[in-house]
Amino acid sequence: MTRGNQRNLSSVNPQDKECRLSRLYRLAVVGLGLLCLLLLIAITVLWIKFNNLNLQRDQLQTSNTNLMKERDQLQTSNTNLMKERDQLQTSNTNLMKERDQLQTSNTNLMKERDQLQTSNTNLMKERDQLQTSNTNLMKERDQLQTSNTNLMKERDQLQTSNTNLMKERDQLQTSNTNLMKERDQLQTMTSGVDLQQGWVFFDTSAYYISTDMKTWSESRVDCEDNGGDLVIINSKEEQEYLARKIGSKQPWIGLTDSESENQWKWVDGSALTTAYWAEGEPNNLNEEDCVHMSDRKNKTWNDLSCSSKRQWICERRVFH
Repeated sequence: MTRGNQRNLSSVNPQDKECRLSRLYRLAVVGLGLLCLLLLIAITVLWIKFNNLNLQRDQLQTSNTNLMKERDQLQTSNTNLMKERDQLQTSNTNLMKERDQLQTSNTNLMKERDQLQTSNTNLMKERDQLQTSNTNLMKERDQLQTSNTNLMKERDQLQTSNTNLMKERDQLQTSNTNLMKERDQLQTMTSGVDLQQGWVFFDTSAYYISTDMKTWSESRVDCEDNGGDLVIINSKEEQEYLARKIGSKQPWIGLTDSESENQWKWVDGSALTTAYWAEGEPNNLNEEDCVHMSDRKNKTWNDLSCSSKRQWICERRVFH
């Protein structure tokens, strides 16, 4: 405080002096508070700037590290590029030589190109003509393919039909040949056999089924007197045919084991291969050595004493 102020204060009464001091004190406190506030704000701002600077430093350090790596890579790359540059210079020299050669070649090729363009123009004209011709040919081809497909179907049908007709023709020719042979043989055979005597025909033989009854031996003699012998049954069809013909008769057939027991043989000396015995037969009851067709189901065979009297079946071979 200046001396003038001190004189002024001394001239002021004590109460005013105290008020003035109180006002100055408050002003000092307010100023000090403002100063503290400003100081706090300044510290806060400086702290924020410090943190930002730390972050920027870290970023700069990271960036610097990366830049150093990139620098090293660039140095390596630069070294390699210099090597490549030298190689490229050498290559460029060679390429320039090749360029000169290619220019010469290109001049020649351009001449050839002009010739080829002229030729190509002519070929394009020919191509257009050929395309038109080809379009017409493709239409004709499609029509021919359709026609060919239809013809192939008709051919296959005709081939199938022709194959069937050829089979039928062959069968008819075979049947006709056999019928002609049978006709000729029947004409020859009937000249020596009286059909009114009861002879019937089946396959290659004529058969006679007697109405009289004789022993097996007597029956065989009668057959031989008529140019045949007791029947020899060679097939299932022949067995079934005779079974239908005999009705209720039980005629002798040409089978016997009179020479050796259980060694059945036909009258022509051939051994029995296929038999049609009735169930439980032959049983050789009372020296049964001759065979006749029984009245059982399917007219199967039964052995019987040769001295028994039965009708008999004669067979005369017509076709051989």
